[in-house]
Amino acid sequence: MATKISAGAVVSANDRMDVWQPGYVIVRDGQIAEAGPGAGPDGDFAEHIDAPSHIVMPGLVNAHGHSPSNLLKGTWSRLPLEIWRQYIRAGWREYSDEAIYVSAQLGVIEMLRTGCTSVMDHFYTGSPSPHMGAMNAVAAMADAGMRGGLALTLSDRQYETTVGIDAQNLSKGAREEIERISRLEGAESLDDFIEFAQEVRHRTHLVTPIVGPSAPHRCTEQQLVRCLEVAADLDTMIHMHVCETKAQFMQGQALFGTSPVAYLDKIGVLTDRLSMAHCVWLTDDDIERVAARGTIVVHNPASNGKLGSGRMRFDDMLKRGVRLGLATDGSGSNDTQNMFEALRIAGIWHNRSDRDYRDWPAPQDVLRAATSGSAHALGLGRKAGVIEAGRLADLVMLTMDSYHFVPLNNVINQLVYCENGVSVTDVMIDGVWVLREGKLKTIDEARVYSRARALRAEMEGRLNEQFRQTAEIEPALREQYLKAAATPWSEQG
Repeated sequence: MATKISAGAVVSANDRMDVWQPGYVIVRDGQIAEAGPGAGPDGDFAEHIDAPSHIVMPGLVNAHGHSPSNLLKGTWSRLPLEIWRQYIRAGWREYSDEAIYVSAQLGVIEMLRTGCTSVMDHFYTGSPSPHMGAMNAVAAMADAGMRGGLALTLSDRQYETTVGIDAQNLSKGAREEIERISRLEGAESLDDFIEFAQEVRHRTHLVTPIVGPSAPHRCTEQQLVRCLEVAADLDTMIHMHVCETKAQFMQGQALFGTSPVAYLDKIGVLTDRLSMAHCVWLTDDDIERVAARGTIVVHNPASNGKLGSGRMRFDDMLKRGVRLGLATDGSGSNDTQNMFEALRIAGIWHNRSDRDYRDWPAPQDVLRAATSGSAHALGLGRKAGVIEAGRLADLVMLTMDSYHFVPLNNVINQLVYCENGVSVTDVMIDGVWVLREGKLKTIDEARVYSRARALRAEMEGRLNEQFRQTAEIEPALREQYLKAAATPWSEQG
């Protein structure tokens, strides 16, 4: 069974960023069999889509998110990461298995409708279900036909150590909350992950189990080193948060005597199996280390901005050859799962007035990060993110009969700077149409919306109680935040 798509434009996203106007793509057995400029070969295709007013591009790859966040989008504002994190994680404790599934599908709907075909779900809830209920998120992706990786979050340090607060000086309620956080965040072990990975691989080929240590300062050296060993044994990737805030950089220095990135390099974990989300607070030496080791850095511009975490040095990393991906982060800190918004923010945020404008990131750099760059983080670097023979048939079609593309002056520029996902009409994953002519084929969209509303309303009272309890530790976290904000920091370390 083969499908041929004849399009007005095909964006290959290859090394040369070729755009074929017109172009064609032939899909067979879940893979791209052929693609190129012009009309392409004639043949007896099972399906021939003649789309002269459409753009075909590789599916966008969202290299860092948190699927439980979707039921809590829009809940918080004007909170920095360390304080916000405690509120959202307190909320996740109340999730049933159904809530985990529905929240994940809610995000999948948004991603599919905005041209995203793969996502890295850095998963945590605190649920008492096996693996914190993560198999429900796996099922949500698999049932929808969505490709992804699920990085099961691991942590084995006491919470107060990770944020640098002295629990002895806090109220009884705050101490009890800290003890509960430590207990819940350390509940999942690497042995549990190995069992989880086997379950995922038995359930679906679309979702890859990924080792997900929370962050360098939240894990012991023994756990981090074993994470690498397990990833190698299972031939999978490692994914973690690194230096998202200045406070995390400082806490890493206090724990390790060096920057968190230098520490990861010292213990041998900074490898090409590792992808690191955020990396806002990296020194010049850190960037050189990351480039030399082939580690992937995943940029999350929207959440970095909303949580006030800072501006990741995307331009410096590009210049030094760091492998870069792009992501939305979770809907609790971004409030959307729209990768076109991530493209636009990344495309304009790094045009710095204190730099030669010739060094500003090009839209091609940003689009590459959101396709093949992010694919590397999921272990799909040679399989997804590019339209060429042998790659996975994860494709997106956008209509050019849209105010974003009229007139069509420069396809790549307009994908990065103009589009917001509204022009997406069709999405193919693994050679299967999951969105066709604007209609989702694998998800009952109305039912997901209905259940999401009902579940959120049903949790209201319990969520408020969780938020009240975790508010006990906000004053201590605020003190640490202000201390970090007042501490000088240099890109040279």
